[in-house]
Amino acid sequence: MKRRYVLAMVMMGLLMLAISGVTPAAQKTLTVMLVQDYDKVLWTPDAEQFMKDHPDVKVEIVLQPSGYTEKILTMIATGMAPDVILESCGGNMLEWLVDDVLLDVAPYIARDAAFFKDWIPEYMMRSYYKGKSFGVVQPRAGLYPIWFNRRLYDAAGLPYPDGNWDFDTFRAHMRKLTVDRDSDGVPDQYGWHHSWKTWVPFLYNFGGGIQDPNDPSIILLDHPKTVEAMTFMQNLEFVDRVATPDHRFNSSRTLEAFASGKAAVTLRSATWYGSLPESMKDGETLGIALLPSNLSTPYAMTTISAFAIPKDSKNHDLAFELIKYFVDEETQRRCKVENMGVVVNHKINREFFPSGLPVWNHDKVITQSVMCPMFSVDYMMPDSATDIMSAMINAVVRDNELPAKIAVDQYVPQIREIMKDFLAKLAK
Repeated sequence: MKRRYVLAMVMMGLLMLAISGVTPAAQKTLTVMLVQDYDKVLWTPDAEQFMKDHPDVKVEIVLQPSGYTEKILTMIATGMAPDVILESCGGNMLEWLVDDVLLDVAPYIARDAAFFKDWIPEYMMRSYYKGKSFGVVQPRAGLYPIWFNRRLYDAAGLPYPDGNWDFDTFRAHMRKLTVDRDSDGVPDQYGWHHSWKTWVPFLYNFGGGIQDPNDPSIILLDHPKTVEAMTFMQNLEFVDRVATPDHRFNSSRTLEAFASGKAAVTLRSATWYGSLPESMKDGETLGIALLPSNLSTPYAMTTISAFAIPKDSKNHDLAFELIKYFVDEETQRRCKVENMGVVVNHKINREFFPSGLPVWNHDKVITQSVMCPMFSVDYMMPDSATDIMSAMINAVVRDNELPAKIAVDQYVPQIREIMKDFLAKLAK
């Protein structure tokens, strides 16, 4: 009897809803597209909290490990645009912004200025072009200081680099740190090791570069200082013989060379500490320093990605609110604890100082670095132009096939030709 009564009441309620024309509110769905499972694990707690705070919204995190860019464009073209994407702050994002594929979020950031007040300006500006912004940079801020082996410095009788060194001093250090112990003509220990993208900071800190960090329409690859920097790097290995051979700009070879003591100095991410062997974490071996530079203030090297909102998303406001959950202070603290690197909110970085890491000058160098002008290795150019640029650098620095000036004269016109359409868009 009781069950019949309850059923009758339910039927009566549905009938009344039908008569009145009122239907239960439909749940909105926000789709977030990511590449790596690690990213999904990192941001799932934020998505869950967002859904608790917004019970009428469902957040779906979709992984696309391969063909990520193509999948995004296909979804947009077929009217199924995701609401939030995560992409490196490079040419794709900038081109999508000027092509109106992405929403300009600068007005949202300006509206919520208090939320972003402690963020490092040099990171935030990576998503801006001519007053528009293609996204909100994610918490994990790539930062690349010089790492050096203090024990090898001590053995060479050299002072530790204090951040005020130019490339003449750098070269002198690398020569002193290169040692042929058995006098067979082949060094057993080298001063320098070229790693992933380590050639880029040389270009900028000589006074040249790839593109103007604040105006990617200005190409610097054929600047005289760029040629000078390329020649310097080439000479480190093939004239001075102070750089490890066969490096291939490879990160795993860098770890092997540095951990074994074959190389005394290299450039790696601030998060590299976690990858180094425990034997080096004794408080007497590791040190970091600012990049050498011939400029009054050195450039710092960064790489970073940003959350963006496709313009065809049906939920711009909600999508931006979700992004704020992905980058809020709680998430930044979580990122700081997990990777021991740098986050874009410097208030959070300072909360973890003193860091207690057994790395000489760690906290000071991190603090100095985030105040330096920055360039990004997320190039503001099409992939085909990037491929040619890499071939040019390899021909000079890695393989010693061409002098720098000849390589620049041969390759840079090809890069400029490829970039004509891209640069024309930026000029609008």
